[in-house]
Amino acid sequence: MFNLDEQMKKFLSYFANNKSLSPKTIKAYSIDLEQYGVFSSGCFDKDCLLKYIASLQEKYKPKTVKRKIACLKAFSSYLIL
Repeated sequence: MFNLDEQMKKFLSYFANNKSLSPKTIKAYSIDLEQYGVFSSGCFDKDCLLKYIASLQEKYKPKTVKRKIACLKAFSSYLIL
């Protein structure tokens, strides 16, 4: 069974230990994933992602939206691997 919260924690741990990202980036990714988790209620599929991205564009500046999308892309790639 796919547990989104558990996978998010593993992803953040992996990035913190294996990638050369700053602690600020890790913290931002953590916040981004937490916000997605609240929005999606544990769902991670195309429709939910598209709705989330649309909601981001209503609330945030383009630079912030790009970072949040980059986080979701990295998380998606992590899940695929």
